[in-house]
Formats: sequence, C-alpha cells, structure tokens
Amino acid sequence: MTPEEAKRLLAIEDPEDRDDAYEMAVFETRQFLLSKPVLLKTFQAKMNRLKKSQEAFLVLGGEESPLNSEPELRFTAVPEVLEHFIAYHTAKNSLKQRLANAGSFDAMEQVVNGLLELERRFVEPFSAYTGWTDEEVLISKDPDAMAVLSLLREQAASGFITLEELSENKNNLPAELTRELKRLSLHKNYLYE
Repeated sequence: MTPEEAKRLLAIEDPEDRDDAYEMAVFETRQFLLSKPVLLKTFQAKMNRLKKSQEAFLVLGGEESPLNSEPELRFTAVPEVLEHFIAYHTAKNSLKQRLANAGSFDAMEQVVNGLLELERRFVEPFSAYTGWTDEEVLISKDPDAMAVLSLLREQAASGFITLEELSENKNNLPAELTRELKRLSLHKNYLYE
C-alpha cells in the first residue's frame, strides 16, 4: 500500500491525521461489534476492514500498540441449560468488557477470536436438538437475555433442567423460549466457514 492509498483509505489529506483516523476506525468497529450478535462473516468483514485501516495507519508512520495477554476463555459447557446460559453470559460479558477497552486491531482480533470460540462452545449442545417450532427466527438478533433467563428459571422450577427434558416437553414451553431454542440450534451454522 502506498502512502497515497493509505491516506485515501483513512480519508485524510495530511499524514499527521493518521492517529485520529485510526482511532475513529477502531472506535466505530468496536461499537459495531459490541452491539451485534456474534456471527462469523459479519465479524470477519468488520475486522478485515479494520485491518486495512491499521495497514494504512502503519504505512503513514503510525506505531503498533503493545498487545495485552490473550483473553482467557472461562467457559465450560454444562448439561443444565440454566447454568449453561448463566456461565455463557458471564464469560461473554468479560470478553465484551475487554473488547470495550481494546484500542487496536491486534487487541480486538484477540477478543473477537475469543468471542467466536465462546459462541461455538455455547451453541454446540443446542445444535443436537432441532424441531423446536415452525416459527421463523432471526439469527442476527440476540433476544433479551434477562427474559430468556427468566423463562429458563421457570422451566427449571418445573423440573425441566436439561435440553433433553426441554425438548421432550417443547409443546408445553412458552413460544418465546421455543423460538430462542430454535435460534440457538441453528446458530452454529453461522459460526463456521
């Protein structure tokens, strides 16, 4: 990439404006990733765009930020759906906090890889269960986590603790919960190439 191409990519005229332009690209990417569900192609596209901004920044004399340690993924799948859901959201909130503090492409890339791995581990058990409902679901929209948590607590109180138990009683589950379980069963298809 030439310096002229780099300036065009960052939409600047003076190479001295590279820091502000790169910071803005990092900020916009971070805000987008924090507000969207974790989907491989969407996240890859945003990160590829940010990588080009980083390349332009470096061509114009910018310096790479030092990398922090790689985020540790603290999540283990458990058979109880409610506990699985809580552990997932705890791990996801931790990674999203790291993402909110990431100030460069390299730092964000580490966290994004962690988020993708977390999402894969989380949805893996759900992909074994299909046929929750005939209703359409949006993969690209996360439901209200607190509402789903409340529904899962209700089911746990009724004795439906595992995915198998929920699946066996799917006709007696609230429609909002069956839609979410269907979304989770399909979500794996959007996390791999």
